[in-house]
Amino acid sequence: MFGADYSKNKNILITGATGFVGGHLVAALSEENNNVTALVRKNSNSNLRYLNNEKVKIVYGDLQDKESLNSALKNVDIVIHSAGLMSDRDYASKKDFFKINVRGTENLITGCLIKNEIKQFIHISTVGVYGCTGKIAINESYGYGKSLSPYEWSKAEAEKIVLKYADRIPITILRLGQLYGPRMIYGWTNVIEMIYTDRMKIIGKGESLIHLTYIDDVVNGIKMAIGNEQCIGQIFNICSENIYKLSEVFQAIADTLGKPYPTSIPYYPVYILSCLLNFIPSFLRPKSLRLLTPHRVGFFKNNHIYDISKAKMVFGYNPTFKMQEGIRRMVEWYFSEFKTRKVH
Repeated sequence: MFGADYSKNKNILITGATGFVGGHLVAALSEENNNVTALVRKNSNSNLRYLNNEKVKIVYGDLQDKESLNSALKNVDIVIHSAGLMSDRDYASKKDFFKINVRGTENLITGCLIKNEIKQFIHISTVGVYGCTGKIAINESYGYGKSLSPYEWSKAEAEKIVLKYADRIPITILRLGQLYGPRMIYGWTNVIEMIYTDRMKIIGKGESLIHLTYIDDVVNGIKMAIGNEQCIGQIFNICSENIYKLSEVFQAIADTLGKPYPTSIPYYPVYILSCLLNFIPSFLRPKSLRLLTPHRVGFFKNNHIYDISKAKMVFGYNPTFKMQEGIRRMVEWYFSEFKTRKVH
């Protein structure tokens, strides 16, 4: 049924359960009479407080450890694969991204084939696989981008692995937009801190367009795809309804903090510096410059906008969160939990 919620009374495995998306999914799905298994790496203990729920079964394992995956897959109907080496580690080697995001995905999906009981494998991907866009939002028929970061490249390769098995296991690929919200411990936390301490610099004029997507909208979209036969064998963009200029996002954060809009610096000198830094191994760079890559600098100039009409039409995806309210919640969480934990 169009727009129905199938995400109840399921046996669900969530990988990356201590991550931003995975953690929110565990909380949401465990509240709806689902039996949730959370795959957790042994060195992720600091984030287990979000999984402290009697309805959640924690299994320690790793995408590289096939035996641990077999254990995690016991009595599972639905797999939601959100684990991976994230974009905030862009200084990591391409080999590392391949090992975790590509080979790890193949280890998991082949484990599902062995079990032969999986009714749906939902692969959490990113709209980053398209690369940058023009001024017109692009849909799922758009091919993989050519100038991708190591993270984006690895996610594209992981998608290819999933699609290779689509004739043997029911798969769904969800490409998430630029995320934000409480408990996101990378990216926006740095922006909030720098604007709050008057250290933020906008590279260029902030005219690039982005899809800023609140975590609750993403979780609701994923829930609507779970167990939905209309989503089998399909790829969907899961983004917000609205498109914003990057300057509007920074202005909303500054307004929430009661701070002035950050000052700007010329784009091209910073871009040239980022290109020069490419010739220096990441471990030799100052920590503050490790993420100053041409790809990240390009984010301030290039558009990243996507068409979500397919998800809306096929399963009733309906993102409703307003940016100002989402940013307010994210900033409140930052000061009430994240910054307090860092200080103490």
